[in-house]
Amino acid sequence: MTQFATCLKQFWDFVPKCIPHPHVTEMAKKTDNVLLDILEKNENINTDMIDILNHIYEQYVPVVPEALGENVTERMVFEGDQLTNERAHSAQLNMANGINSSSMLMGILHRTEGLHLCMNTCLYILETFYSSTSVRDIIPFENTGGQEKYHTGHDKCGIVVEGVTVAVMMESDERYDGLHNYAVSFMKVALLLREIRDAYKMGDGNRLFRNFKFLLLYFDQSVHFKYRSWVWRMLAYDLGLLLEYERYAYGWNMSVNVVGSIHSCIANDSLVETHVHKVKEMMRAQGTNVSYEAVRQACKCLGMVQSLLDEMSSFVSGRHADYTQHKTEDVTAMSSALLNMENIQHQATAEHANFPNFPNDLLSSVDLMKFNGWLHNQKTRAARDMQF
Repeated sequence: MTQFATCLKQFWDFVPKCIPHPHVTEMAKKTDNVLLDILEKNENINTDMIDILNHIYEQYVPVVPEALGENVTERMVFEGDQLTNERAHSAQLNMANGINSSSMLMGILHRTEGLHLCMNTCLYILETFYSSTSVRDIIPFENTGGQEKYHTGHDKCGIVVEGVTVAVMMESDERYDGLHNYAVSFMKVALLLREIRDAYKMGDGNRLFRNFKFLLLYFDQSVHFKYRSWVWRMLAYDLGLLLEYERYAYGWNMSVNVVGSIHSCIANDSLVETHVHKVKEMMRAQGTNVSYEAVRQACKCLGMVQSLLDEMSSFVSGRHADYTQHKTEDVTAMSSALLNMENIQHQATAEHANFPNFPNDLLSSVDLMKFNGWLHNQKTRAARDMQF
């Protein structure tokens, strides 16, 4: 509001820029990261997935020798999207007949990472609120300021949130109940997405898991049931399955700081995606001479090369040139379209404008009996799977 509303800009300096948490100082420090290795394996093949987990065990999971082999002393987090975690969990179940915790691959915990979690939330918003006959025919993303190609799905949702907020402040019209409920429902989910992204930027683990509880209920309304299952698994790890020190590490290492300032953390898988793009660039540069060993050696020196480039760039003026398009024009266009509500009344394709039963809150549509039955089944399955 203080950013786009002229009458409120005078209060910009008094609005808190971040929500503090117990580890603000630690999370504001730059994180040292390195690309450890690259494996010539295909996670779609179950035996290769087992080989990947065995490699993680051999290199990174602390174990102590015992009479029957090795015993895990500290469990490590295996990160990725829902599908990768599902494959890794299946690989663990296939090894459940091992003779000790190490051979059973019990030293690995699973967690869906922030980039993919936010992408799934964005997909839920688009599928729920932007169907082919919804109000998006009146306010399409493509018509907001002409900068559509510069905005990701997250930024698009943010522009709509800010446009709706400014429009509501300038004028409130309750004649269109269906459209009002549609806008309110959208704002609740979109603001939750913004809250999750902000928590990742701050590296606030406690705040993330509070938001995951709401996200679990929203995913219960979607057709993508695996999203719901993996959010529940993360909450189960946090609320009951892990020891206190494991729970603390599980919740507070979900983001990294690549800049070294407050509010500049990114989700762990965002950093992985950055490394993957750099590796692919190096592979393309090798052309027909590319090979697995050449790529592997390049990966090992990628971090050192990047550090040298950053050090050299610090002496070049304009190092941090900002190519991000300013979104004031987009928000203004969105607010103007929303304030012009009389156009929506006459649009036959805008079904939500003539949909008086659209819920004010999507969570009110959750079937609590069915949802609790699903939770009970998940708990039963977790108790049956020894390493979960």
